Amino acid sequence: DANTITLRCNGYGKTNADALTDAGKYAMEQLLFRGIPNSNQRNPLIGTDEVTAKSQYKTYLTELFDNERYLSFLTLTKPIDGDKKYGKFWTVADITINLRALRMDMEQAGIIRKFGL
Repeated sequence: DANTITLRCNGYGKTNADALTDAGKYAMEQLLFRGIPNSNQRNPLIGTDEVTAKSQYKTYLTELFDNERYLSFLTLTKPIDGDKKYGKFWTVADITINLRALRMDMEQAGIIRKFGL
């Protein structure tokens, strides 16, 4: 589907909920800064130079990650496997991201240009 993408990600945290949140954050970082091979999002949305992007779009990315706004773009977080080892929880989860809403938000913020422009 061109409007969503589902990724299987690992997450770690002090609680199982923290591990699920971490998996979602990892999925978003992959999409924004690395792209997803063999998908309709092979290229990263922002770019591969993560350090430059984080300084150039600091306000937006701080709001997105530190204030956990990225959670609003996750339409499904489905745990597949998990356990507690060495005092930490880990999980494997399928994370579905609403690409259309994320792109529109980034366009309105001036982070990316509209498709075809």
